[in-house]
Amino acid sequence: MPSENKTPNLGLNQWQGNEYIKRQDFVEDNQKIDTAFGNLEDLTTEEKSDLVGAINEIENTVKTHLADYAGLKGFIGYTDDDIYGVEADFVNNKFTRLAGAVGKTPGDDFDSINAFGGRKRCNLADNGTVNAYYGDAGYKEDGSNGQVMV
Repeated sequence: MPSENKTPNLGLNQWQGNEYIKRQDFVEDNQKIDTAFGNLEDLTTEEKSDLVGAINEIENTVKTHLADYAGLKGFIGYTDDDIYGVEADFVNNKFTRLAGAVGKTPGDDFDSINAFGGRKRCNLADNGTVNAYYGDAGYKEDGSNGQVMV
C-alpha cells in the first residue's frame, strides 16, 4: 500500500514500520522518477537542484530500509548463517545451496547443525524426561519405556 508519508519533491513513498510495501508502489515511484528524468532538458537550474535533492532522499530512504531489514533479521535471530536452504530445479536436475548451506558438502559439514546432526533416538516420558537413548540397555522401540522420539 502506498505510504502515508511522501518525499517533498516527487511525492515518493516513505514507508514506516507499520506499513506494507507492494510492488505497484515501486512501479508508481519509478514512473515519477522516469518522468522527472525525461523532462531534464526543460528544467531550470533550481529544478535540477530539487531533483538532485530527491535522488539523495531516495538513496537515504533505501539505506534506512536496508538497515531496518538487517536490524529485523538480528532481532528475530536469523541471519544467512542460521538459515539452510536449497533451490531445486527438477526439470534441469540442478540443485543450488542457499544461505548458510553455500559451500557445505554432504555429511560432516551438516552434522554440527541440530536440524541435521546431533539428534538421537530416545524414549521420552510424558513430562519430557529422557528415559533411555538408542543403544542403552533400557531403550525400547515398542513404547513400553515412553514415547519413541528423535
